[in-house]
Amino acid sequence: MTSATRLSCLAPTLDAATGDVTEHPLGERLATRKTAPRFPRTPRRATTSLSDAELLQLVVDPPGRKGNDGRFAETLLMTAGGVGGLAGFIRARPGGALGITASQAYRLDAMLELGRRASRAQVRGSRITCRDDVQRWAASRLSDLEHEEVWILVLDGTNRLRAEYCVGRGGLHGCGLLPADILRPAVRSAATALILVHNHPSDDPTPSQEDVVMTRELVYGCRILGLALLDHVVVSRSGSRSLAELGVIHSLEGKLASSGGYTDPPPG
Repeated sequence: MTSATRLSCLAPTLDAATGDVTEHPLGERLATRKTAPRFPRTPRRATTSLSDAELLQLVVDPPGRKGNDGRFAETLLMTAGGVGGLAGFIRARPGGALGITASQAYRLDAMLELGRRASRAQVRGSRITCRDDVQRWAASRLSDLEHEEVWILVLDGTNRLRAEYCVGRGGLHGCGLLPADILRPAVRSAATALILVHNHPSDDPTPSQEDVVMTRELVYGCRILGLALLDHVVVSRSGSRSLAELGVIHSLEGKLASSGGYTDPPPG
């Protein structure tokens, strides 16, 4: 074997402590790699068996990171008011709160958004038959917002959800909308029926007088267009209210029918 051949069979190894480079026969190096001890993996439990704090810890402060003692997530949950308050807490404090970094906040916000999208995907195509169905749809989209948003749910002839559109965004105290802003996307989607949904950031889902007025105008507009306004649902963190269940829509339709036509808006 020539000198050149012997050199090709040597593998250099760097000593990190001294910086020295030592050459070993390649076969010996491979054997060392094969017999190197393997550390056991941390046993993994099913995510369904983990507590809220343990799940949060996996996202924002993975095991093995220096200084991870498992208490960071518990503190974050307590400060945010539980899982339901995490989204609003993170949006208001994108970095720096309680020692959470901007990267951790972004990762957590992405996880929450993924959960919201998964929830919406399950609802899309399903039948919307009552206020509880609407509240389930709104829970992942509207309940934790600090501003008001107005949406319409476009349904087919069997009350299956075909599409959803945000038709207005505003501040803490509402947003200005015209009936045409709400009905336009419904007409473009060839809707058979629709449901109006909006949130109250104040946490009180009781319909305001402005909500009743908007519902009245929509009942009139839907009758002209041949659409059915099935409900107007107001949601908040504390629950929801249905203007259909409260009898408002039925009462308005009765007044419109008794007026004898569609040429004039129903009386207030």
